[in-house]
Amino acid sequence: MLLVPDDGMAVGFKCGRCGALGCTWDECPDWGTAARRVPDLLEEMICRVLDDGGEVVTIGHAGFAVAARLRFPVPL
Repeated sequence: MLLVPDDGMAVGFKCGRCGALGCTWDECPDWGTAARRVPDLLEEMICRVLDDGGEVVTIGHAGFAVAARLRFPVPL
């Protein structure tokens, strides 16, 4: 489940090789050459969650950028 503000928009980056999304161009080892700017990172995240069968909830005046409840634990 992805929680996003209903009035939000955030510029971000997407790796052209692995598909990783991030707020800065250097959050993926491949991004030195593969990063491309996306005009709305939240939209990219929403599309990915919906494509994977997840749920997106918009919240008005949320006071946060984005939050998620993950299906599986993230390996550290």
